[in-house]
Amino acid sequence: MLPYSAAPAASPLSGNWLVVGSLSNFGPTFPQGQSQSPFNLVVSLDVTGGKVTGYASTAFICTNSGVGGVGELVTASIGTDGSFELQPPVLGTGMPTVTFDVRGVVPQTVGGTWSGTYTATDTNTGCTSTSGAFTAVPIMPVTGTYAATGTLSSQGSNGSTPVTITATFQQGAIGVPSTSTKVNGQNILNGNIAVQGSPCFSSGTINPMEGAVLGSFVQAQYTMNDGLQLSVFGSIRDASVSTIELVSLLVSGGQCDKESGFFDTSLVRQ
Repeated sequence: MLPYSAAPAASPLSGNWLVVGSLSNFGPTFPQGQSQSPFNLVVSLDVTGGKVTGYASTAFICTNSGVGGVGELVTASIGTDGSFELQPPVLGTGMPTVTFDVRGVVPQTVGGTWSGTYTATDTNTGCTSTSGAFTAVPIMPVTGTYAATGTLSSQGSNGSTPVTITATFQQGAIGVPSTSTKVNGQNILNGNIAVQGSPCFSSGTINPMEGAVLGSFVQAQYTMNDGLQLSVFGSIRDASVSTIELVSLLVSGGQCDKESGFFDTSLVRQ
C-alpha cells in the first residue's frame, strides 16, 4: 500500500515541464549525442503559498565538452502579475559550472503552457553562453505501470542473469511539504516493483521519501522482499512518459550484493 494519496495540483505551474531543448537527445546527467539546442532544461515544480520550489535537470552541449546534472532550484516568489524567476543556488567554487536564469509567467489554466526567456552559461572551455525565448511544454506525471527486460551481473563476472521487472509508479502525494529535501508534494514518487528471474528477490516497495522525479531524472530506492536495497535510475524520454530509459539498476546487500545492469534499457508503459 502506498504511503500517500495522490495530490491534486496546487497551481497550474505545479508538475513537470520541458522548458528548453529536447527530451529525446540527452540523458539525465550527461549529454548523449548532439541535441537540437546547446542547452536543455527540464524542471519539476511545486507551488505553495505563492512560492515556487523544485528541481531541475540540465545538459549543456559545448564545442569541446558537455556537462549536465540535477540540482535544486532557489525558492522563487510569484509576483502579483504571475511572473517568477527560476535559478539554481550559488554553491561556491568546485560546483557544477552550468548556471541559468529563467523568467516566466504562471499559466492561466491547468495543463496550459507558459512562456518566457532564459539565459544559460557554462564556464568550461569551448562553451558559449546562450539565451532566447521558450514555451514550456507539460510533461505527464510518472504514474502507471512500466515493464522492461534486461540483465543483472556481478562485478568481474563473465555471466549475467536475464531479469524482467514490472514497476508501478505514482507521482505526487498529499502531506509532503516543500522543503530543501529532494521531494515535495509534486515530485515525490511511490510504488512497487515485481521481479522475475532473480535468485535473490521477487518484489519490493519504494522507501518513504526515497523516490523522486527531478526534472527528467527518475530515481527510486526499493526495499526488496529479502531485505536488500535496489536502486533504480532512469530518464524521461518523451512528454507523455511512454518510456523511461534506465540508466542502471544497482543491488546493495544480500547474496546479490553489487549486482547491476539494465544499462540503456527502456521501461515501457503497459
